[in-house]
Amino acid sequence: MRGWLTQLLAGMLVAQALTGCAAVRQRLGQAGVMARFSRDDELQADRLAVRYLAATGYDPNGLVSLFKVLAVQEAGSRTPLELFLASHPETQDRIRRIETAIAKSGTTSGDRGKERFQRGTASLRR
Repeated sequence: MRGWLTQLLAGMLVAQALTGCAAVRQRLGQAGVMARFSRDDELQADRLAVRYLAATGYDPNGLVSLFKVLAVQEAGSRTPLELFLASHPETQDRIRRIETAIAKSGTTSGDRGKERFQRGTASLRR
């Protein structure tokens, strides 16, 4: 009788542990699916940024420069699980996609806005 109770208790504990693991897997899967929507939104924002910058005369290559700085900052710091759950696409992928969007837009350069920025922020440097 004691052996049977021990086996029953052990079986119940294993079943609960497996149920817990299944719940964790399910939650991780849901989080990954939802993160995908957010990543798609970020990629759309990048495409629109290229379009708007080019349309207003700014150099969309500034986006590439920005993301290259970001890529250096985050180099090698993300695990596969973090990449799966990330709300933002990988930075190197964003750089490639932005460069493609720039090439498709036909914009090779534009105003980086340095002088305009300097004038607009001059009062802050006094």
